[in-house]
Amino acid sequence: MNITNLVPDVNGLVNWPTLSVNRKSVVTVGSFDGMHQGHRAVIGRTVESAQRNNAFSVVILFDPRPSVVHQYAKTHQGQQPPADIADSERLMGVDQRLRVMDELGVDHVLLVRYTLAFAAKSFRFFLGQLVGKLGMRTLVLGQDAHMGAGRTGDARHWLRKAIQLDPRDTRSLSNLLAVDLAACDWDRVDADLAALRALWQQGQVRGLEPWRLLALPVDGGELREVTERVSARNFPPAADADPAAPRWRALVGRARPARLRVGYFSSDFHQHATCVLMAGLFEQHDRSRFEFIGICLRRYGPGEQDPMRQRVRSAFERFEAWGELSDSELAQRARGLDLHLAVDLKGHTDGSRMAVFAQRVAPLQLHYIGYPGTLGMRGIIDYQVADAIVVPTEAHAHYSEKVIALPDSYQVNDCARAIDPQVPTR
Repeated sequence: MNITNLVPDVNGLVNWPTLSVNRKSVVTVGSFDGMHQGHRAVIGRTVESAQRNNAFSVVILFDPRPSVVHQYAKTHQGQQPPADIADSERLMGVDQRLRVMDELGVDHVLLVRYTLAFAAKSFRFFLGQLVGKLGMRTLVLGQDAHMGAGRTGDARHWLRKAIQLDPRDTRSLSNLLAVDLAACDWDRVDADLAALRALWQQGQVRGLEPWRLLALPVDGGELREVTERVSARNFPPAADADPAAPRWRALVGRARPARLRVGYFSSDFHQHATCVLMAGLFEQHDRSRFEFIGICLRRYGPGEQDPMRQRVRSAFERFEAWGELSDSELAQRARGLDLHLAVDLKGHTDGSRMAVFAQRVAPLQLHYIGYPGTLGMRGIIDYQVADAIVVPTEAHAHYSEKVIALPDSYQVNDCARAIDPQVPTR
C-alpha cells in the first residue's frame, strides 16, 4: 500500500498526485476513526469495485478529523488549529487506521491534512480535482465522508450496530468503551466492560487494544493475562527470538566491546511529548562508552524541517528512517546494526511496531517511557523501566517483563527546556 502525505496550501489547494495516465481510480473519503464495520464495509466496496474494473483503490484520509478543526475554529475566532492539536475523542491513531486499510487491500492512501482553507473549497471543486488528477471513475461514500462544520458524531450508533451484527466483535466493543469514557457514561462503561471481559475470558481477543483497559477498573493480574493473550495473537515470536536461541547464545562469554551499541526505536522523533522529555537525554549520553542509533518507525510523519526532529537527529551518531519498510524488512535491517540493546519507546500506542521486536533485533530488549503497563510479550521484551510510583514493588508480578526500578522518578525531563518567566500570582 502506498501512502502519500498531502498538505493544502494557504488557499486550500492540494497538489494531488497523478497515479497513472491510463488507469482509473475508485475513491472513498473520510477520517475513518475507529475503523468500525461500517468503515470497513465502505472501504471493502471500494477495493472490490477497483478490482472488478482494473482500477486503483484509493482512500483519502483526513487528519485531523474535520469536526476537531471546525470546533477549534469555533472557539478560537476562526483560527486554524496547530498541526499537533490533541484530539481527546479520537478512537484510533492514524497508523492503526493505515494498518487496517493495508489489511483490506487498499492500493493508495492519500493522507490529507484537513484545514479550514481546504474545507472552504466547494465539494464540486473537490470532485473535479479527483476526476482530473486521480482519474476517479467511482466515488464510494459512507456517512463518514461529510465535510464541513456542524457534523454530529455517528460513532456510537455504528459501533452499536456492528455489535448487534456480531456480538463477539471485540474491536467494536473496545472502541465503544472509549466512546463511553469520553461521554462519561459510567453505566455504559460498566455494562460494556462486562461484555468485553466475558469475551476475553473466552479467549476472544481479536481487535482488543490493551491500552484502552489502563484507565478502566481491571485488576493488574487480569490486565497482564489479557495483554499476554493479545500480544501472543498479534505478535507471535520468531523461531530465533528466544534469548536462548543459538544466534544470541553465541554472544555469551564474548569480551565487552569498547562501546555498547544502543538503538532507540520510536515513531515520535519530532515535536511530540516523548521527545519533549527525552531530547536532552539523547544529547547527554556518554558517547565514550556507548554508541547511540535512532530508528524511526513511523510510516509517515513530519518533514525534516521539524525543529525537534532536527535536534534529535543531531543527537544520535546514526539516524535511520525505516518506517516505510515492512515489519520483517525493518527487523532484518535492525539486526544488521548488531545492537547490544534495543530500547522501545512506544509500547502499545499509536505508531508502534511491536512485531519488529517479536523477531528480536538485539540480545536485550527493553521498554521505556511510552507505555506504563505491561506489554505482555514474555520472552520478547526483557525489561521495563519504571519507578516505585509507576510500578510499586507489589505490582511487579503484574508485569511480563523484569522491572528496572529507578530511584525517585523514572521520567526524564529536558534540562534545556525554557521555563516561562511569568510567575503566576497564585
